Amino acid sequence: MKPSVIITIDWFDPAYNAGGPISSIVNLINHLHKEFDFYVFTGARDYGSNMDLTTVKTDQWMDWNGKAQVYYMSTNLKTKSNVFKVLKERSYDYYYVQGMFSFCFSIYPLIWWKQFYVGKLIVAPRGMLHSSALSVKSFRKRVFLAITKFMGWYDDVFFHSTDAKESIQIRKNFSKNVKIREASMLPKIFDFENIKPLPKKAKQLRLVCVSRISKEKNVMLLLDALKNLDSHIQISFLGPFGDKKYFESFIYKLSNLPDHITTKYYGNVRPDRLMQILQKNHAFISPSLGENYGHAIAEALSLGLPAIISTNTPWVDLEKANAGFNLELNAQQFLEKIEALYSMDEATFSKMQLAANRYIKKEINISKLKNQYIKLFN
Repeated sequence: MKPSVIITIDWFDPAYNAGGPISSIVNLINHLHKEFDFYVFTGARDYGSNMDLTTVKTDQWMDWNGKAQVYYMSTNLKTKSNVFKVLKERSYDYYYVQGMFSFCFSIYPLIWWKQFYVGKLIVAPRGMLHSSALSVKSFRKRVFLAITKFMGWYDDVFFHSTDAKESIQIRKNFSKNVKIREASMLPKIFDFENIKPLPKKAKQLRLVCVSRISKEKNVMLLLDALKNLDSHIQISFLGPFGDKKYFESFIYKLSNLPDHITTKYYGNVRPDRLMQILQKNHAFISPSLGENYGHAIAEALSLGLPAIISTNTPWVDLEKANAGFNLELNAQQFLEKIEALYSMDEATFSKMQLAANRYIKKEINISKLKNQYIKLFN
């Protein structure tokens, strides 16, 4: 009999606006459904939406692609008592909580587990303890963390960290003795032989930025770099927004870039559409303040798109691998690398495309990663 894992998370497929967290769980289930019985307890809305999904059955368990059972809780039923009711329906070997600050899918499951101590509880902060994430609504988050630390809420749980940096963040916010197990994210990776990267001539460049339009993703820095660019390039932005005022500022800056820069904002798109758009571009670019993983970066690299990204992601040493550039958060540095790719000829750039795919395949050992998760749920 396979071990059972219930995953609590705010959003799940077919929702997609939340991006990385959904991709992480979808990839986890796709890779490990033969080893574990997965149950996903989630909300019925997509990130940023004010309506429940109409394409799923709510408030009951339903099959997901023959690989998991999913319970989409209606928004009007999201109360502590109803969350407890669902969790009490059956016992699971592992309770895998996503995030730190969601009442229904982070805090209530923790409180329930602390009362009954059924199975083992694993908390995945999903980058929420990164300094850039804590700087948003900082006071409320830090008060919550202080209270939970004082009350010992997390004393008996395991934390799932994706790398050594996140482990440091967890210990910084709780204690040096907190129990942590590291397991990198399971990605979606493409074989280079089965894809056709977009050819590029000298003095030609199509850039794509897949990111929430938010302060944490730092897209304004990219616009500051582009306003000083003399080259004729195209750039596409994909991703949702939450802060309306920030988004309006973004659109204003985007529309006031020089005329020789062709721009397009797609909004958020489904994962299959995202793959199509990525393959119509030459390079990926993002000046994010910090990425716990960066699914879009990994997928772009595997599709042969060299990446121009900050140093605050797991994907480092890109320049050494000829797969792109890791830069400090400086508009001038981003400008210089954009110009370098723009001027690059087809032969030189095609080597970078191949190197991008090789880099990500070298960095990611699927068998090793699967074993990390088997150890996590052990």
